[in-house]
Amino acid sequence: MNKLAIVGAVVAVLALPVACTYMNAAGSVASAPARVVTRTMGTDNIIHNYEWFFDVKGRYDSRLAQIASIAPQLEAETDPNERSRLRTEVNAMKAVCRDLANDYNANSQKANRSIFQDARVPERLDAVACETGVAA
Repeated sequence: MNKLAIVGAVVAVLALPVACTYMNAAGSVASAPARVVTRTMGTDNIIHNYEWFFDVKGRYDSRLAQIASIAPQLEAETDPNERSRLRTEVNAMKAVCRDLANDYNANSQKANRSIFQDARVPERLDAVACETGVAA
């Protein structure tokens, strides 16, 4: 064998994995949309997203009720330590309520999530309502 044939064989052996890697990457990019559709329309994903909107709406409503119910207690409380504890508790409830509303609203805007949002739940949740505990 001559030196040129040996060099050619070595180059071919080294270039083959590199070429396969690039071909695999190109194939992966080309098939990505189909994988997204398959994953989005999978049964588990559909059920998870459908239920997620109901679950978050339920937690949001529960948090609003808790905020509304603690407000009279806070107003009536005369003990400064208890008043401070209640204020801290209600502020934490408001923060959780706002987070729930913001997460819900963000997922309502996502094309791969909102298609599973049932008409019986609102399109958006009001994060400002978390301040009073009363939905608009």
